[in-house]
Amino acid sequence: MVDIIIGRDIDDLEKWGKLGTIYLGKEYIKMENSLSLANQVYLDVNKPHLILIAGKRGQGKSYTLASIAESLALADKEILKNLSVLIFDTMGIFWTMKFPNYRDAELLEIWGLKPMSIKNVKIYVPEGLKDLYEKANVPYDDVFLLNPSEVSGVEWNSIFGIEQTSALGVYIQKIIREIRKRYDIFSIEDIINYVEKISIDVKLKEKVINYFSTVEDWGLFSEKAPEIKDILEPGYVHILDISMYTTFIGGWSIKNLVIGVVAKKIFYERMLWRKKEELEEAYLGYEMREREFPIVWMMIDEAHECLGKEKTPATEPLIQIIREGRQPGITLVLATQQPGKMHTDVITQSDIVISHRVTAQRDLKALNEIMRNFSAIDIEVYMNENLPKRKGAALVLDDKSERIYPVQIKPRVSWHGGADPTLIRKRIWLGELQGK
Repeated sequence: MVDIIIGRDIDDLEKWGKLGTIYLGKEYIKMENSLSLANQVYLDVNKPHLILIAGKRGQGKSYTLASIAESLALADKEILKNLSVLIFDTMGIFWTMKFPNYRDAELLEIWGLKPMSIKNVKIYVPEGLKDLYEKANVPYDDVFLLNPSEVSGVEWNSIFGIEQTSALGVYIQKIIREIRKRYDIFSIEDIINYVEKISIDVKLKEKVINYFSTVEDWGLFSEKAPEIKDILEPGYVHILDISMYTTFIGGWSIKNLVIGVVAKKIFYERMLWRKKEELEEAYLGYEMREREFPIVWMMIDEAHECLGKEKTPATEPLIQIIREGRQPGITLVLATQQPGKMHTDVITQSDIVISHRVTAQRDLKALNEIMRNFSAIDIEVYMNENLPKRKGAALVLDDKSERIYPVQIKPRVSWHGGADPTLIRKRIWLGELQGK
């Protein structure tokens, strides 16, 4: 059997072989009228990629995203020392990586795997919402905050849903510009105090103060927020759990703000450090063995909500990473159940597509745009002919090899928090499974 490596060109295959890859799954081989699993499939992690994971509800998008994150966490030490994974957990389902997947113990055994917890996972929650997580008994390792001085007036308007050219929108942009001229770092309270002192229309002033007073309830901002380099520790999967904002008015705007601000900071830091790395490589004549700021794999679930065709606070930073992120070494993994809603840059720039089953015509049309680079066959026809109708089965479109692979994504070794709840429950005897 021949191992398949997704995302690696012929030159790198000859140079590196299987080094710098992670396990993704097994390829389906069609023999007469039956499908069987054969070749092992691996994913290149040596170079940056734009990976789109698509599929309708319940087909395994989040599972696949977490399976990749899990494989990264269990990668070789030589890879881990220069790599950091960041998951924006918009639905609150990835914290379960800390627990073993005893539910699928028998399936894992068939694959030659064992249930295990992922030790090098760190979960961060907004500082002001940590009590909600504690009441729900959801584990976390630390809190995170954003610095309000890093948010522009345009971004505030986007979060509040205010037209940029309206009187209120223009005032907010002007206010933030003026405060930035006076202070390098400032708090939400500083913004409110400044607005209270300036002479503007009373009604406008009340609206601005009301908007920023609401922001204080998010528990998200502080002028003492840590630097991103202090959070992204090499060798770890970092989960930013922003799922609790689902219960807030404009919840996705808040989530998108977090994604946008953090993505912008990561891009800026990696650009700076990449220049330093290249200078040292040029002067020393060899590549650095350890990076001061790691290569980043950034993962977003429900990505159509932050990178759709309508603009959000996350759009510009993410588009910048899509267009320019490969040079500084940023991989972006986007999971969505609505690929037809995704920004056109995602559809045209993705070099790896993992597509579970989709049925909506808009989604099929979007995936067929990518499919045309590989085959004249309609993606729905290709799926029906080459994939079984089971969870985790997917077509993998690889731009490097210009080939399509029918693949079964490997089962997770850690617990999957995104499974559908069921009325019929099966008791899992942990003692028996551990004793196997």
